[in-house]
Amino acid sequence: LFSAPNFAKKQKTIKPQRLKKGDTIGLITPGSYIDDEGLHEAVTNLEHLGFQVKLAKNIRAERGFIAGTDVQRLSDLHDMFRDDQINGIWCARGGYGCGRLLPHIDYKLIKKNPKVLVGFSDITALLQGIYKSTGLVGFHGPVGSSDFTDYTKNYLTKVLLEPQDRLK
Repeated sequence: LFSAPNFAKKQKTIKPQRLKKGDTIGLITPGSYIDDEGLHEAVTNLEHLGFQVKLAKNIRAERGFIAGTDVQRLSDLHDMFRDDQINGIWCARGGYGCGRLLPHIDYKLIKKNPKVLVGFSDITALLQGIYKSTGLVGFHGPVGSSDFTDYTKNYLTKVLLEPQDRLK
């Protein structure tokens, strides 16, 4: 059903399409549970960057300190890569639990549907696992519920919406 990560072979690098204002971002919680305040902050941050936001089906799921079961979190990740209306995927928060998903990720699905994926903390496991298994470049950046300072917004825009060879 799922393909296991193949860390032995080098993948061709895949760069996702750049984002544009008005694009739809899928908001997921592949690690720890997010509370109402954090979810509101994540949606507001992405909307202030000019994006529309679509919440993952299981974003409000909770199982202890994790955002639902492994199956629910994996389903949300796959659904966002599968959805043609989603231009990019942003993790609402990090925490713990992403490493548990790695052996079950459908890497073929992701490789066929490359999209911007943003997050940090435990999300780094996803970014690295996906890159090593597909070649898709991910973005180690603020989770949606982070404090989006002017500096953060400036560099997110330069990297995700207006990429150049060099940042100034």
